[in-house]
Amino acid sequence: MSDSLYKDACALVIIQMGEFANRFSDEFLEEYDGIEWGQLIGLRNVTAHNYENIIDDIIWEVMHDDVPEIKEYLEKILYH
Repeated sequence: MSDSLYKDACALVIIQMGEFANRFSDEFLEEYDGIEWGQLIGLRNVTAHNYENIIDDIIWEVMHDDVPEIKEYLEKILYH
């Protein structure tokens, strides 16, 4: 996370994921509850509106731990 361009790109991914999650219908969110959608949307808001105070470790943790899990979950929805 010492590379500011990489950090900015990671933050943008988080913001985009939250934006897309915020567009899902309530029915979709209820049916596919394997992701904490509210937390994802909340993280988007914090990242977008308070970016200068975001801790690098949080962005790294989300990208390293959470994004692969979210990707896998969404792929299961799409392909099964």
